[in-house]
Amino acid sequence: MTQALELEEATAKSDVGIIPASDIIDALQNILEHSQFVIPDLETPYSKSPNPDQYQASQLKGQSIDAILTEREDQLNAVLRNIPVLDTIVDKIKNLRQQLVEEQHKIVHSMNLHRGYRSALWRLPVEVLSQNFVHCLPKTDYWSISPMEGPMLLTNICRRWREVVVNMPSLWCRLTVGGLTKAQRKTTFCYDSWLKRSRQRPLSLRIYYVPKDITMIHTLLQSYANQISSLDIIFHYKPEHVLLPNLPALQELTLYCCISYDFIGSFSCPRLRNFKLKVFVADPINIKWSSCDVWAHLTNLEITVQQPRQFLHLLNRCPNLSSFAICLFRGADMQPFESLTHTNLQSLSISCYKAAEQSLPALLDALTLPNLRVFDALYIPSHHEALKALLTRSNFALERLIFFAGVEMTDEHRAEYLAFIPSLEIELLR
Repeated sequence: MTQALELEEATAKSDVGIIPASDIIDALQNILEHSQFVIPDLETPYSKSPNPDQYQASQLKGQSIDAILTEREDQLNAVLRNIPVLDTIVDKIKNLRQQLVEEQHKIVHSMNLHRGYRSALWRLPVEVLSQNFVHCLPKTDYWSISPMEGPMLLTNICRRWREVVVNMPSLWCRLTVGGLTKAQRKTTFCYDSWLKRSRQRPLSLRIYYVPKDITMIHTLLQSYANQISSLDIIFHYKPEHVLLPNLPALQELTLYCCISYDFIGSFSCPRLRNFKLKVFVADPINIKWSSCDVWAHLTNLEITVQQPRQFLHLLNRCPNLSSFAICLFRGADMQPFESLTHTNLQSLSISCYKAAEQSLPALLDALTLPNLRVFDALYIPSHHEALKALLTRSNFALERLIFFAGVEMTDEHRAEYLAFIPSLEIELLR
C-alpha cells in the first residue's frame, strides 16, 4: 500500500494548494493501473474438516493451529491498516470532485458572461433596459411572487439584469398576498423582501384574507402602513372580527364578501377617496360607520344598497362625490323621496334588481345634478320621461348617455334627447 500512502500524502498537500488537482488525478490513475491487492490463500488442512474431533482422529500433518492463528492476525492487521487509508483517500477524492464541479460552474458562468459582452443586448443603457422590463410584467393589477413571472423572472437571467430590476422601485409596488396552497405559501420574509425594494413608493396590495394568514397579514400591513395607497381585501369567509392597523396613506379600498361595517370603523384611513364594496348588499344607514367622517371625503363610490332611499342618503353623506356606481337591491317603501341636489357628481351609474325597478322614476324625480356629465343605465327598464325631467332640472349638462341591455331605445327617444342636448353622445351597449 505504499502507493496508497503516497496518494494520501499528495491529496493532503493539494488541500493547501501545493500539488495541482491534475497531479492527484494522475497519481490515482497510476495506482488503479499498477496496484494489485493479493488475497492470501486461507485454505489449510483443517479447513476441510470443521469437526474438531476429526482433527484428533486424523493423521494430518502441517502447520499447528497456533501458527495459523498468528499468521491470520498479521493478515488482519495489514487489512485494518489499509482500510482507513483508503477511506481517507475516498473522502478526499469526493471533496476534490466537489471542488471541480464548483469550479466547472464558475467557469461556465464566466464564459456565458463574457460571451454576452459580444451581444448588443448587453450594451443597452440601463434606461433602455428599464423600459423593456416594464413591458415584461404580467398584465394584471397585482403581481405574485413567482419565479416564472416578472419581475422575479427577470432577476434570474443574469447578474446585470438582476441589478437593474432590483433597483427599479416601480417593479415592486404591486403584490398579491396570501391565497396560496400549503406548498406555495410564502412567508412574511418573502413579502417583506419584495416590498422593501419599492423604496417608500406608494403600494398597491391585494390581500386574500384567510384565518391561517391573519397574523402574517397584520404584521405586513403594519410594517408598510405609511406606503399602502391601494388595498383590495378578498375574504374567503365571513369574519366576525377583522383587525387592521391604521392606514394613513390609504386612498383606495375595495372589499369583497359580506362583512360587518364595524370593521370599516375599526381603523383610521383619513385619506380614503375611492371606496368599492363588492359581492354583498350594504346598508349604509343602519351602521356605525355612517357616523364617521370617511363618507364626507369620498370622491368615488361603488356600492350595492337595499333600497333607493339609501342611495339618496349616501349622496347626502358624500358631498364630494364625483363618480357614483350603485346597484339597487329592493324597491322603496310607500313614503315619498325628499328632493336632493348634488353639485359635484359628474358620473352616475345605476343598475337594479327587478324588485327595485318600479322605484326608479320616483328616485330620478327626486334628483337634481347640475354637473352630471355621464349617465349609465345598466340593466334597468326604460324610464325616459323621468330621465328627461332630470336633464331639464340639471341644466342639460350631460355629455354622454349610456344604455345597456334591458333599455329600449327608439329613434324617437334618441331624437328627443338630442333635442334637449344636441351635442349629447348616446351609446347603446348590448
